[in-house]
Amino acid sequence: MSFENYQTNINALIQKHYPRVQKFYEQNPGYQMLIVEQLWWVQQSKEKTLQADVLYHETNHPFKNLLHIEIFRALNRIECMLLLKEVNVDNVQNLHEEFIRDQLNDQLTLESFKKLSESFQQFTEEQIETHIRASLIASVTLSPQAQTLTKEQLGPDSFPMDSVRFSGKTVTQCGDIYPAFSNTSPSIQQKLWACFPNDLRHWRHAFFMENSICLDPLKNEISQCTPDEKEALKERITEWLNYWVINALGFNGHVSQTFTGSAFMTESVYQRAQFLNTAILGAIDASAFTVFEDYSDKCAQHLQLNIQNKEISLFIIRLLNMANIFNRKEGTALHNYISDNKILNKVEAINQETFYAQKVATYVPGLLQNVITLLPDDLKKLIDTFSWIGKTLATSPVDITSFRLMDKNKLETLLNSDFSAGRIGLNTGNVYLEGEEPEEGLHKSSSFKMELA
Repeated sequence: MSFENYQTNINALIQKHYPRVQKFYEQNPGYQMLIVEQLWWVQQSKEKTLQADVLYHETNHPFKNLLHIEIFRALNRIECMLLLKEVNVDNVQNLHEEFIRDQLNDQLTLESFKKLSESFQQFTEEQIETHIRASLIASVTLSPQAQTLTKEQLGPDSFPMDSVRFSGKTVTQCGDIYPAFSNTSPSIQQKLWACFPNDLRHWRHAFFMENSICLDPLKNEISQCTPDEKEALKERITEWLNYWVINALGFNGHVSQTFTGSAFMTESVYQRAQFLNTAILGAIDASAFTVFEDYSDKCAQHLQLNIQNKEISLFIIRLLNMANIFNRKEGTALHNYISDNKILNKVEAINQETFYAQKVATYVPGLLQNVITLLPDDLKKLIDTFSWIGKTLATSPVDITSFRLMDKNKLETLLNSDFSAGRIGLNTGNVYLEGEEPEEGLHKSSSFKMELA
């Protein structure tokens, strides 16, 4: 597609479906070209996130095959942020209805919507500009243009092939490659550095409780912070949390049927995000870093799950989060299944291999959510899948093991083989089916129903 055709398509999309982005254009001359030119980078990419790929192909909106899915996600994030910014007592009912229109289940309540919007109403114009630019940068991570310019600045093989780490390294070390970073004020650039720290911290992994090391850099930063530095640290961490909440608003932005509101920020997602962010900010002044313990406990209390064994409680909360079945009914069913089948040893092994270990598994939520889709009432298969992931991770020769090649059809084969068909790509860290030999360093799209990027 030529840039001219792309420009026509994205401008038509914004004019028709993102009225607040269009209004921002009109009030801030020059932003239209910035957004269009920055997102052009990802339009040229053949890479896709695996999140909701099946659902995306089931949508019927007319722009689906004209624009890259990351463009929809970026614009949805910006539109949702601007919507939340404009909430007031007169329009809150109407904006709440707009916000939840694409939420089929577990809809965000009006009370939670009001609380969510409160922080955005306090955003300064500089923060709005910061997070528009951050959403653009996040959407073009690992795009061909971003990789080319990074190689020119930092040298070949100088950056990680992980989207979050790539953004952190490039924004910190060569931020000027991005138009969204280079042509703004130093104060906004500082805020963008806060949004994209150059280390291994990862909010989304913490949200799903995928591993315990994803907040180690934050733990170290807090432990080394002097009393005089605490306020500045709180500001940086708050901006980082703001970035991730906005990022989460658009997780499902490309599968929207109506192009309005946030399909992902449902009631249970909002509650979990609040629990996690409160625990993180509370750790700054605490004597010990207990974010995951606090987060897990608040989740269990919210679901009214009285589980005495800490290992079982941790396991259940993690599985509810990752499989996206965060409710009391499923939590109680898991607790009863573990007790009835006396599998405490299995639960402890899974926690050890997937949470406490110094290794990272990626795309696990997508894998577990596909098990729920294929076998909605089979708790044994769900737990066995988690166990297989743990054993695979424990024997992997690399620190980061990716399950992104295990699409829905391959998952069926894996389940039918009782997990004997899965193998690890020894060089790439990718997990694939026996007999397959994926290309070295392959990054291809699959049909995971829900994987967040």
